[in-house]
Amino acid sequence: MKELRHAELSKKECSLFIVLDYLRNHTSENKPITLEIMCREIEELYGLEMVRNTLTSKLRQLKKIGYVAEPKNNYVLTEKEFSDTELRVLIDSLVYTNALSEDSAEELIDKLMYFANDSLRREKKQIKRRMNNYSRKNGRDIIGSYEYVTEAIRKRKKLLLNVKVLDSDFNMVRKYPESVPVSPYELVISNNRYVLICAVDGDETLSEFYLDRITNMSDTNENIRPIEEIQGFEKRGALEEYIKSSPTLGGGMLKNFTVKCDNEVLCDFAESLGCEFRKYPASEENDIYNTVIRVNTTANNLKLAMLPYIDSVTVLNDKQFNNELTNIFERSKHNIHISGRDISTKIRLANDLEEAVRLIESSNSSELYFHGQGGSYDISVLKRVPHITSMTLLHTDLGTGEILEELKELKKLKLIDCKFDFDHVLNCQKLRNLAISDLTQQQADKLTAFKELETLELYYNVNDRCETPSQELKNIDFVKGLPKLRRIEICNCIAISDYTPLAELPCLRTVYIRCKGLPEDTEEKLREILPKCEIIVNT
Repeated sequence: MKELRHAELSKKECSLFIVLDYLRNHTSENKPITLEIMCREIEELYGLEMVRNTLTSKLRQLKKIGYVAEPKNNYVLTEKEFSDTELRVLIDSLVYTNALSEDSAEELIDKLMYFANDSLRREKKQIKRRMNNYSRKNGRDIIGSYEYVTEAIRKRKKLLLNVKVLDSDFNMVRKYPESVPVSPYELVISNNRYVLICAVDGDETLSEFYLDRITNMSDTNENIRPIEEIQGFEKRGALEEYIKSSPTLGGGMLKNFTVKCDNEVLCDFAESLGCEFRKYPASEENDIYNTVIRVNTTANNLKLAMLPYIDSVTVLNDKQFNNELTNIFERSKHNIHISGRDISTKIRLANDLEEAVRLIESSNSSELYFHGQGGSYDISVLKRVPHITSMTLLHTDLGTGEILEELKELKKLKLIDCKFDFDHVLNCQKLRNLAISDLTQQQADKLTAFKELETLELYYNVNDRCETPSQELKNIDFVKGLPKLRRIEICNCIAISDYTPLAELPCLRTVYIRCKGLPEDTEEKLREILPKCEIIVNT
């Protein structure tokens, strides 16, 4: 409603609006007002002299259309843009958020105060003081970026943008040499910061960029890449499941942690942490080798960020958290798997197959690694990750192995000391790399089904730790049916005496034979028949 004290209308013309404006500004559910007080204050504030009968008539008109309630001869406005409670909730959310700079938060609070009554307006200074005392806001002025992104998501158009990341000197630098086109899908709040979920052109996985880290953003007229074209997001609801299962996007209770970090990994740790932090120079733990920081995040997010740097990062203000993390690490050492060589390197741990699948879902990874320690697990959970292209299973009971038929995108498969029906492996027709243990001669002969195979690793007597070479595999004629094979490794199989079939493989580049008790001239004979190949014989 417009300001009425200086309205260019006669007092009679605007009297109804003056009464309505007065009620909005000076009454609340807990503070209804009498006719006498209203008459006096309307004259003082608006310069309009109004007798009781006239005021009663105006209130009756407002009451007919539902604007005024009359509890016990007191009056209160019932139809407001926001109730007092709603306004306080909105204002508190701005007081405590780190998603905006302090200036932006104050500006929005001022706009909300327009809808407040006098009682709440008198608290304005106290509210701003509370905001200043709560924290030094580290958010940026992201209103413009927010508008760009939400508009692009609504119109399903790509954006051009760059994003700032930490370099090795702990400075903010641009991630890409030039702005890159991205397809924006969703904007969510995580740890009190906006996160854009998008796909960079050329990438096969989703990216998550903090909105306050995005720079050089502009819109385009190019339509976004449909999210269904990204592996793992073909089904309806896949994005929602991705957000819910993500340890960084799924929320959780925020806590303040004081963390000591080795300077050599500080930048990498900060990037994997994914939220803002500040140095804590007052700590006695600071020295030339370590830096102490304070961070406000969830325990689960901090745990995942710390795991790759377990020996270099310590939580100082929560010993129980530190002990729990150490115990998890010790219990799961057999399941450590490191993928990638840059600062996005992750260590994936899983105590059971269900957890291994959850890790794949939360990171949208296409690689699964699991050490079953000889146990039996609910193999059906693998149906939830039909998009994976690489799977390593060690010492795991797969039942019949029928589940392998569901994983139609597999290109790399490693099954070591696992229980399964080999015929189901033959259905994985996209395999390029296969590592498998303890095949019989009859099973090995069926490997010719993999016409696209490029790497083959055959292991025997894994449980015996290669102390007793196997007699199972006697000839390797089957390799003639693998025309694209580039590398073959055969471990602990002493019965093979003829390696000449390898000479018929036009693409073969590396041969690795590892077994105790091999004839001394094995390497020499291999070099004679494979003069262009790299030959490695380890006895």
